[in-house]
Amino acid sequence: MRSSGISKTTTSRTVSSSGFMNKVYLFMTLGLLVSAAIAYYFHIHPLLTRSLMASPILFYGVVFAQLGAVLLFSRMVTTLNTQASFILFFVYAALTGVTFGMISFAYTAQNIGYAFAITAGSFLGLSVIGYTTKKDLSPIGSFCMMGLIGLVIESLLAIFIPGLRGNTIELAMAAIGVLVFSGLTAYHTQKIKNMGYEMQNQEVAAINGAFILYLDFINLFLSILRFFGNRR
Repeated sequence: MRSSGISKTTTSRTVSSSGFMNKVYLFMTLGLLVSAAIAYYFHIHPLLTRSLMASPILFYGVVFAQLGAVLLFSRMVTTLNTQASFILFFVYAALTGVTFGMISFAYTAQNIGYAFAITAGSFLGLSVIGYTTKKDLSPIGSFCMMGLIGLVIESLLAIFIPGLRGNTIELAMAAIGVLVFSGLTAYHTQKIKNMGYEMQNQEVAAINGAFILYLDFINLFLSILRFFGNRR
């Protein structure tokens, strides 16, 4: 009888976890669609995009708005209600779409398509690994977080040190980025799978998980694009 009870509990948790992750992937997909739609709009309106790129205030305004959204979401995720979380996530997705609209002029449509296909396939495989593995991926996550910090520091230094913008260094940073965000995708998937049990508001937890995986997908895509893509 006890064994039957344990089996039912395990099955219930599995079903609950599966339903929660379905919501996570749904929100993430919607976020990617919003970004793609905004990016396409700016791509087919080159004069608008060039005006944005030519204005330092507008350009850096978009960049800092994205950073602000990430910081706000990460710090206040446990206190935000469902509506606020939803709005913040999709505002960030829209801002990312604006950035991608500008990036689309630096690479050919073919390179962007190839990079997206590789990213989608890699992300799917890595996420499946993270969801199904019984092994604790925390050590990999910690190692990749250190790599992420290194990438951020290098990016900041490159603003002030032109020598860090060379093709060889950029290629190396892109390769490291692919490894870092590949590891984080698997690690975050495993972590998010348990998030639904830890947060009382399941909708907010799902949006938070979608936001995390959205960031992994976007950064993996950018790293792959920089590594394989040929600039115009």
